[in-house]
Amino acid sequence: ALRLNSNKEYVLRSIVENDFKGEQLDSAKLAKITKPVLILWGSKDQVVNTKYASVLASHIAGSRVSIIEGAGHDAHFTHAQKVAEELESFINYSDKLKW
Repeated sequence: ALRLNSNKEYVLRSIVENDFKGEQLDSAKLAKITKPVLILWGSKDQVVNTKYASVLASHIAGSRVSIIEGAGHDAHFTHAQKVAEELESFINYSDKLKW
């Protein structure tokens, strides 16, 4: 989608607002998520602006946002240890929730 549109903000907005009218996520679908959600984002993501982490979080009740400092779009490769720590912390947190 990024290659077709050459517009990063449009692509994420399309996901959230369902501009494609297909099987994309829209705010209503995001609002239906009832399980714990961790939104991980790299602070130096040059593919999708970091501000969209809070956009997604605003549509998913109870979600947690974690910004990986210094990471780009592929934080799971470049900052694997920090991503693993965040995931472990989130799993421990979500295990304590009653859902």
